[in-house]
Amino acid sequence: MIKAYTTTTKPKRTTGRPLAHAVLLDRRRAAAVLSVSVSTLDGLAARGELASVRVCGRRLFRPFDLQAFADGLPVAERPGNGEKRQGDN
Repeated sequence: MIKAYTTTTKPKRTTGRPLAHAVLLDRRRAAAVLSVSVSTLDGLAARGELASVRVCGRRLFRPFDLQAFADGLPVAERPGNGEKRQGDN
């Protein structure tokens, strides 16, 4: 009798994969994309300000939703033409 043995290899983690190709991002990567902390990201999602999905109990984020959130943020105006900045005397 011949026994067949198969070996299984674990898939390699691709940490260098561009975000544009990721379908869903975990909290840590999504927070990094927005340059905020994970707790700030959690607060945005909990308040419904940032869309997320749940997969097997994990909160995940679509790159499109992160971009839409960032696009909806107000643009900070820079003081110009003689206007005083806060803290200037």
